[in-house]
Amino acid sequence: FREEEARVVNEIVASIGEVGLIQKMEVAYGQADALLAHYYQIYESDFFDLNWLALEQEFEIPYTHFGNGYGYSEITFPIRGKIDGIFEDTNGDLWIVDHKTKGKIDDPTIVQKLGVDLQTNLYVWAVRRLYGRDVKGVVYNLIKRPQLRQGVRESNKEFIERTAADIQQRPREYFSRISTVYGQEDTARFESELSQIISAFVDWYHGYGPHYRNSGSCVQGFW
Repeated sequence: FREEEARVVNEIVASIGEVGLIQKMEVAYGQADALLAHYYQIYESDFFDLNWLALEQEFEIPYTHFGNGYGYSEITFPIRGKIDGIFEDTNGDLWIVDHKTKGKIDDPTIVQKLGVDLQTNLYVWAVRRLYGRDVKGVVYNLIKRPQLRQGVRESNKEFIERTAADIQQRPREYFSRISTVYGQEDTARFESELSQIISAFVDWYHGYGPHYRNSGSCVQGFW
C-alpha cells in the first residue's frame, strides 16, 4: 500500500496551497503517514483474513475496435491499468478493492457516483478477462483528505501532530468503507458504454469526431 501513500500525498499537496514545495511535501508526507497508520489499525484484519489473489494487479488487455466507416476497418490497442486489490470470499466470489481519496466521504450520493465510476467499471471489465469469472462486487475504502488548516505560527511538526490527533479522535470522519454488488446487467451496460466511449475517442483521434474542451483545466483536450 505504499503506492496508496504516494497517491494520498499527491492529493494533500494539491489541496494545501502554494506555500513552498518543501514545506508542502513535509506536511503532506506527515499527514499521509498519520492517515496510513490509522488505516492499518482499522483494516488490520484484511491483511490476514482475506484470501488475496493479487495486490497492485497490473493489466494490459488488447481491445479491438471496428471502424464506423470513417476510413479504417478496425484498430487494436492495449487497455492498461492497475487494480489495488483482488480477493476471493468464502463463497469463491471475486471482489475488487479500490481506494478513493476525497475531500468529503459522507456525501449521500457517493454510492450512486461510485457505481458509475469509469475507472472502477473498467477494473471489473479487466478482472473478468484476467480470471475468466464474473466479479461479485467492489469494496471501496474511502479516505478523507485532512481539511485542517495550518496556523500562521504553527510549525510543520505541530500541524502534523494536530492532524494525527484529530484522526485519532475522529476516525469515522476520515475512513469509510462501501461495498457495491455488480450484476450481469451492470456488466452488460458497461460493455456497451465502453464500446461507445472508445468509438468516440478513436473517431476523434482520426479526425472524424468533435474536439471537446477540457473545462476542468480550460485547455483544449478530449474530455
